[in-house]
Amino acid sequence: MSQSGSDGDTDTERMDLSARTRRPLTAEPKPEPYLSEELYALLLPPAQDLVGLAFDWPADLYPFQMDGVRFLIQRRHALLADDMGLGKTIQAIAAIRILLKAGWIRRALVVCPASIKTNWLAEFKRWAPEVVCELVQGSAEDRKWCWGYPCHVLITNYRSLINDHDYGYCDNRVFDVVVLDEAQRIKNSETKTSRTSRALLRRSSWCLTGTPIENSADDMRSIFGFVHPKLNLHYVPDDELRDVIEPYFLRRRKQEVLDELPPKRIADRWLSLSPAQALAYERARTEGVAYLRELGHQISITHVLALITRLKQICNFDQRTGQSCKLDYLREGVEDIAEAGEKALVFSQFTETLEFLRAELAAFAPVIYDGRISTARKDGALQAFTEDPSHRLMLVSLKAGGVGLNLQAASWVFHYDRWWTPAAERQAEDRAHRIGQRKALMIERLMCEGTIEERIHQIQQRKQRIIDDIVEADYEDGLERLTTEEMFEVVGLEPELAEIAKRKTK
Repeated sequence: MSQSGSDGDTDTERMDLSARTRRPLTAEPKPEPYLSEELYALLLPPAQDLVGLAFDWPADLYPFQMDGVRFLIQRRHALLADDMGLGKTIQAIAAIRILLKAGWIRRALVVCPASIKTNWLAEFKRWAPEVVCELVQGSAEDRKWCWGYPCHVLITNYRSLINDHDYGYCDNRVFDVVVLDEAQRIKNSETKTSRTSRALLRRSSWCLTGTPIENSADDMRSIFGFVHPKLNLHYVPDDELRDVIEPYFLRRRKQEVLDELPPKRIADRWLSLSPAQALAYERARTEGVAYLRELGHQISITHVLALITRLKQICNFDQRTGQSCKLDYLREGVEDIAEAGEKALVFSQFTETLEFLRAELAAFAPVIYDGRISTARKDGALQAFTEDPSHRLMLVSLKAGGVGLNLQAASWVFHYDRWWTPAAERQAEDRAHRIGQRKALMIERLMCEGTIEERIHQIQQRKQRIIDDIVEADYEDGLERLTTEEMFEVVGLEPELAEIAKRKTK
């Protein structure tokens, strides 16, 4: 079968989408359960008895991981929301293995981002070698065959799931357990990803995510629309959510369960634009703002976002001259890191920035990891960075590298540019700050003073943080996105124009 391409569809899958008639989503199904909720809870052997089944694990599970396994095997509805790097994948695989051996389940489905399908397969081979797994991939006909393959566990990605539901391949396929990995993918209940996930026929619903809330409490409501629809959280006030979901929700922080995990040290590095960058930036800013003001009542949020993006790109490097204050700083840092025999990750949201850095830092044999490369090339890049001492640098797109990767080989992380929400940055940097990391992780966030980056940072600093009882008392990484008014503020536009843009989006 052909391998999956970048994060999303293969070329074959894209042709399938345009060539076939799409089947609309129907009302959410209600499969006949194996047993009623009450009977399941009553008849299931005690968790300690199931966990006590004889298994040859490839490594010792931490006590908190065993607690997570018990949590999963005891529940038809579960959200495991441990911090990044605490082994949610391993806990889910161990729970599936135990339930399969006990005869309580026969068939499971794992849905994850395309970039980590092979990681799931590799972890199953390591932690549950007797479990027969099949990747759903390849052409439309290949995938149709996969859905009917007699195996214990099917592994697919979100985009393929949407396609295959449209083609009817998932019809009448009932799974004893469906696991959604990186479940923040369904944080918006109105997206097709969410609706298709909820349409899956299943007897148990498990979700895994390190960031159950990224923007607002509605993220949690949407996730529980899959985990336990009967709770109907849309009618539950924010301050009561935690109490309602408590029986189905488990979250552990690193500092609570891994005393031996080295610390994470974060530093903001404020840099001054190079002369060429400063000229290009000021020209783009003044011309961009003038253009937006000329638009008047035609202005939209899209126009403003385009200017913000352009200014952020100039902060990364001047395309005309290649000058970059961030590159100058990064080059010196990477030289020191390489001399010390250590490795570094550099995250950026822009693929053109990654290509620029690959050319400018070629002496350090950087490997690149982004959504444009195939799954096979991604696997090769990970192996090269992890195992080959000549590769001291990995350049990673924030979106592609923010989930499912194990990059403990790195002891340094650079955020070359900043994303709207620190939660996305934390997901990315925690690819290195996880079980197996032996060194303190040094994190540096590069920002240009006197630019849009500084203004966005200031707005984020003064915004009201989501400090609630839904996830935890000190959950500080769920900053809301910038409001329309704030987007206009960072480029120096009048509030009246923001009101016009807001009305156009309604």
